[in-house]
Amino acid sequence: MNNIDIILMALKNLFKRKLRTFLTILGVVIGTASIIVMISLGLALNKNFDNQLDQISDITLIKIYGIDDVFNKNLPESKKSKMDDKAIFNFKQLKNVESVTPIINLYGIKAVSGKYVANLSFVGLEPSFLKNLGYELESGRLLQEDDKFDILCGASIPFYFEKNTKRRNYYFYGDQEEQKALVDVMKDKIKISVDSNYGENKSLVEQDPDQKPAKVHSVKFVGLLKKSASYAEYDYNCYMPIEQVKQLKLEKEKFNKSSGANSNRYGNKNSDGYDNIYIKCKDLDCVKDVADQVKKMGYNLYYNGEYLESMKATAKNMQSLLGAIGAVSLFVAAIGIANTMIMSVYERTKEIGIMKVIGASIKDIKKIFLIESWIIGFLGGIVGVGLSLIISHVLNTTSISFFAMDSFSYMPDGAEKKIVSLIPVWLCVAAVIFAGLVGLCSGYFPAKRATKLSALTAIKSE
Repeated sequence: MNNIDIILMALKNLFKRKLRTFLTILGVVIGTASIIVMISLGLALNKNFDNQLDQISDITLIKIYGIDDVFNKNLPESKKSKMDDKAIFNFKQLKNVESVTPIINLYGIKAVSGKYVANLSFVGLEPSFLKNLGYELESGRLLQEDDKFDILCGASIPFYFEKNTKRRNYYFYGDQEEQKALVDVMKDKIKISVDSNYGENKSLVEQDPDQKPAKVHSVKFVGLLKKSASYAEYDYNCYMPIEQVKQLKLEKEKFNKSSGANSNRYGNKNSDGYDNIYIKCKDLDCVKDVADQVKKMGYNLYYNGEYLESMKATAKNMQSLLGAIGAVSLFVAAIGIANTMIMSVYERTKEIGIMKVIGASIKDIKKIFLIESWIIGFLGGIVGVGLSLIISHVLNTTSISFFAMDSFSYMPDGAEKKIVSLIPVWLCVAAVIFAGLVGLCSGYFPAKRATKLSALTAIKSE
């Protein structure tokens, strides 16, 4: 018998018992659809975690915020970790580090535009590093390497400016869509000073005649960041090249010292180094390794990838659980296939005996039963994939939530819509192949039993 004859005979035998074949295939369909949908829920949860973290900030960014006091406790002073230029150099030498920038925070800088004044907070950093922070522009441009007293500001900064009267809020917490900024930072002339009384109405402040006035710098706002949906920190900051912020910091320290004020009240508490250091890694896979190396160097840090790792572990465990539940359905379907094929062997005992007598080989007889069981599994797998795609579409259209944690996960306005079920092509292909293998394995023992029947005994059976 050639292979075509064997396949045709297998199909003919299946169509003889249409209802039994249909019910057996239905079992495989339900099992396949169950396991695909269950796995798709886990994949969707994992995808939502990735999308959510992408919206919050760059997951390849490590933020060093201080020295690990426990690590440095017993070290000599010369070997203790510091947030300085040497640390920047060491971080740049680490494998898989793309770029590094020091950060200096400076508070209480007075900005004046005509009769309007504002208290601003400055962040000094390397201009080239801004592209790694993923900030979107509303207008203008990002900072460039040759910028001096040029400023990139957050969306709330224009609303900080108020008329220099006694009754002022100093900080803006209202709805920007309902109010108009009094100063157009991109067009109006603006000057800044480290003197908190600069630009104020002289009748409202006490003037020290011996106080040497602080320097006044004309600045240019070159860019305005797009407003975040979650009141992010960058909405309320002004960004300037770090060298200029260092200069302002020194001016503020000298001015405060001459006036007898606390030099660290509005300045950098870490006067011997940088406030923070940001490290940009080449990709997500190497972030943990870089972070571990930095920790071993004696620094405290955090990166959003830490949360991603824990969330992915949760999603992986849930995916395994859901897959196991679906696998039970497919296992039940496999038992159904085995039962169908065993019943087929019993019902076709005489037919098997006749095939042996007329010269059919044991190999051909085994092939017939194996192909029958494989066809059941294969057809059930294909229909099961189709059913799972329909179920997935319904779940995503209705946005049904299966996990309590979904209600606590944050997705900003304009973010990619949260998905409930995700079925990639590889899962469909794998499911069909797996269903076919399940059918093949389920038919193996019935096929083996058929080949062991005695030809004479089989012919005599009714």
